[in-house]
Formats: sequence, C-alpha cells, structure tokens
Amino acid sequence: WNSHVTAFDRQMRYRKMRLLYNTLNERQSLEPLAPVAQRYGYDVKFSDTLPEDGDRDAIAIYAGHARYPDMPNVNPTEYAFSVAMVHDLGQHTWPFDATEEDHLWLDEPWDGFDVGILPGRSWSRAWQMASASPRARPRLGVYELGYTKADTAFNGDAAFAESVSRMREDLALADRPSILLAPSWDLESHDRFHDFTRELGSLDVNLIVKYWSGQDGTVRKLLREYG
Repeated sequence: WNSHVTAFDRQMRYRKMRLLYNTLNERQSLEPLAPVAQRYGYDVKFSDTLPEDGDRDAIAIYAGHARYPDMPNVNPTEYAFSVAMVHDLGQHTWPFDATEEDHLWLDEPWDGFDVGILPGRSWSRAWQMASASPRARPRLGVYELGYTKADTAFNGDAAFAESVSRMREDLALADRPSILLAPSWDLESHDRFHDFTRELGSLDVNLIVKYWSGQDGTVRKLLREYG
C-alpha cells in the first residue's frame, strides 16, 4: 500500500480520511492504513457511524460487507470520495470459486463507490470475470494493491517482528514450532477445532486457535471444556 499512496495523494484534494468498520475484525483490517495516511498529512479517524458534521468532505474507506441499506454506515454517497475493500479473503466465496452467476458483487455491489481495492491476483481474476455486471464496477475502477493484514507480515519490518515476539511472550509459547488454526465458520459443531487438537495434539508443537471476535461464546465454551 505504501508505494501506491504517493500517486493517489498527488491527485487527492481531500485531506480527511475516515476508516469505517462494523466489527473489530474490520477495524483490524484498516489499522495498517492509518499511520501511512498520517505520514502524508491526512486527518485520520476510525468510525462506526455515519458522517459527523464536517466529515462529509472526507475520503471514506470501507472494509465491511458493502450492503447498503442493511448496514447503514456503509453508504458511499455520504462522503466526498469512497473506497471499497474486501471484508476478508474468502468474502462471499473464495475468488477462485466465483462464477458469472455467483460472485461477491452480485450480493455486495461496489457500483456506488468511487474505487475498489483488490487484494491479489486471484481476486483480480474474479473481478475481471464479474466485470460485465454493472454492480461490480466502481465509478473510477479497481486497483490490485494487496491485503493490509498480509502486507504487515510480508513487508518483514521490525515492528512486525516485535509484535510476534510480544505475542509469544503473552501466550507463554514454548520455544518450538507453532501451528495456528483460525476457523472462521466453525460455529456449531467445532469439528475443525476437535480435528485440529486430535490430529496434532501429540506433536511437539504449540497449538494456537484463534476465533474471530464475534465468537466469544464459542471461545468460552471451549475453554470450559479444555481448561
């Protein structure tokens, strides 16, 4: 994202940026953008509401499910300039499973936005396949820029290494390989969790399970079961 902000900044007369979210996960997707935009002199705020007075001349970046009016704060017409990101890398369907009859933009259109951001080549191919649909086309086009959460890891900067070190300390992880399970849609049976622990529990590794923030009840239930 850093390399693309410069070109974008040269053309942008708006100096306010509002990063809009509905859930903690969406805010986490947007957080890496804030320090980059601030370095370029933008007034950056996070918000989970419709524009406040004085915010309508801002750039709005959405990382949520773009389904206005179901999610009222995702209304691109409320801001001077609007940008849509995917909510997650498997949003609606995995990009390589998308078809002309079943793709993200039929259900969550981008045609009300000015620009759409695609996280990688698979998503770009999915968008090209779907682009005959007017619902898939933002007013000014789409750009393949990467995925903010992945950028943080693959840039390999010192801040990321420090956060990994802090996490290892916070979780009291032993000095051995770690395996992460992040079962977003393991809502009822917890089959993935049980398979994960059963198949890998005998290995000399750290097993880490991360549920998304909306599954606090699941986490509490599994903690009661497994201590």
